[in-house]
Amino acid sequence: MTDQSAEASERRILGTELLWAFGVGVLIAAILGIVVFTALTRGINPPSNVERIDPKTLHLSGEFAEQNLGTTVDSAAASPCASSPRNSCSCASPCV
Repeated sequence: MTDQSAEASERRILGTELLWAFGVGVLIAAILGIVVFTALTRGINPPSNVERIDPKTLHLSGEFAEQNLGTTVDSAAASPCASSPRNSCSCASPCV
């Protein structure tokens, strides 16, 4: 390879790298612009249907009341050996 062809190849590579750098810069600027635009428009126009709650009384009534949360104790689920066979000794209770 001669000096001229090496120099031309190097210039082509440099031009391609600069083109890629410009493209990446434009992409980053576009993404940052979208983020800033979204942040500003959401801050200026918050959602209109916000329902404020009082965390101190939330558990007393409505959908978060204890009777609606599935906190009842089932006798079969409460026993640690309810699902194991009778001759299994893997539970803490003595084998029967």
